[in-house]
Amino acid sequence: MSLLRKGIKFVPVNYVFLATQIYKFRTIKKAKKIIVRTLLALLLLIVVLVLLFSLPIVQTKVANYFTESINEKYNTDILIKKVDLSYLGNIRLKGVRVNDHHNDSMIYINSLTTSLLNYKNIKNNKVNLSEVTIDGLRFFLRTHKGEDNDNLSIFVDKFDDKDTVRSANPFILKSSKLK
Repeated sequence: MSLLRKGIKFVPVNYVFLATQIYKFRTIKKAKKIIVRTLLALLLLIVVLVLLFSLPIVQTKVANYFTESINEKYNTDILIKKVDLSYLGNIRLKGVRVNDHHNDSMIYINSLTTSLLNYKNIKNNKVNLSEVTIDGLRFFLRTHKGEDNDNLSIFVDKFDDKDTVRSANPFILKSSKLK
């Protein structure tokens, strides 16, 4: 009895090789498809995040988060109503208010506009600003009854960490012009 009558078929070796190559090709094709889709999804996510952070409302929320953390850490009262940052480094702050330790208004700025000249220096504690334009500045320097220091001195002293060693890179804020 022959093997063909029992249902056993002989497949030449090159057909098996071809089937394996087709299988490998399909898996590589699927892997490429997955990689391309993943990269496109990441690119889309980055574009959406950039678009979100370009909205002033999102920038204001982020700025409020940072000012709240500064307020908690240093026991201060700093408020910013609106922040508008552009891709070219332009910065516009509206409704900036700094209250003193008696919750009285110490500094109020209706609008502050400037631009950041060099992003790289920020990590070295050096902030270089172009011309700073301030509209509607109100500054109330006062010494409250029964206190020796004025409200600005008390406010600045809150940022002084007495327990730490002085940094080799002190914070430096520069501007070419104040208008």
